[in-house]
Amino acid sequence: MKKILLSILILGLVLGFSSIGSAEVKQGDKNLVISVGYGYFSAGPKEWDGTYGLGLGFFLADEIELNVGLSGQWKTFGDEINLLVKPNFYMDTQSSINPYIGIALGANFGGGTRFAGGAQIGMKQFISGNTLIQYELNFLRAFKKNLNSITFSLGLGFKF
Repeated sequence: MKKILLSILILGLVLGFSSIGSAEVKQGDKNLVISVGYGYFSAGPKEWDGTYGLGLGFFLADEIELNVGLSGQWKTFGDEINLLVKPNFYMDTQSSINPYIGIALGANFGGGTRFAGGAQIGMKQFISGNTLIQYELNFLRAFKKNLNSITFSLGLGFKF
């Protein structure tokens, strides 16, 4: 499973940088991103695992996106899910590559609800007018369980 996820991530990076489209984001845009990734999780036995995610983003201004999403680990698929609100601040929205930084606030569900918070950096790279690849490095902490995670994800998104 690790080799498959790593291969998908590498393939996405190669394809993403080989075909850059021309698009930009602006106030009022919305996007849907489906992602897979790989990360390190510190609860119990320290482990590496695959991740999945689904996010819906709304651009409140040209530089500010409010993203609402679900994410989790493959090993605990369906048992432990994060519901997060992630305000992201974009550095440049007038090109096909849009880098951002942001925070993540929400809850971790599974064996009880825990407050979760963290931060992320990433970029959205348009490969056509309405299709994008999202790269994101994320740190998240579920506080009552002392679960820390650091993940890298690669997503395919659609602007509408």
